[in-house]
Amino acid sequence: MKKILTMLLVAILAISFAACGEKKDSIEGTWKVEFIEYEGSKFTITEWNNMEDEDFTNFYIIFKEGGKAYIFDGEYDDLVDWFKTEDCIVLDGEQLTFVDEKLCLDDGYRLKLYLIKTSDSQEIPKKTEEPAATAQATATAQATATAQATATAQATSQPINNNVNTTEKSDWRQFLKDYEDWLINI
Repeated sequence: MKKILTMLLVAILAISFAACGEKKDSIEGTWKVEFIEYEGSKFTITEWNNMEDEDFTNFYIIFKEGGKAYIFDGEYDDLVDWFKTEDCIVLDGEQLTFVDEKLCLDDGYRLKLYLIKTSDSQEIPKKTEEPAATAQATATAQATATAQATATAQATSQPINNNVNTTEKSDWRQFLKDYEDWLINI
């Protein structure tokens, strides 16, 4: 009886030690911005979005096994390399440090993003298309604007030109794309 009780206690202790052993800190998974620090002051995402043009609501990083990470800022995405060192995570050449179990992404100037792990999932979500309601509202607004322009032109007997800004809009979009590409390559 004593032998059985002794073996049972040894087994319980072995399981307890295994359960209380050193936990593996898993970086893999989805990390989202919890708060933003600017020149030493902390701001919630809502506060920051109310003050600035940058919107970090949809910013996240998915660390994948094998050394790749998917970064999405709500509009643009990128697949980059990452690895863990003793002190930090190196993400596409940038160092992210751990602060109170959060990853800190420091821009090197005045802005720091603090990210928390929200999920162990490494699945990259499907990009969503423009919702049907938004597309319908846009089409309705365009039809209303065309109808108003037609009515105004008829009232003033001026010719109608529905394509007046098409070239200017495409030139502007190309300019913005070139500017964003230039910023990325700086």
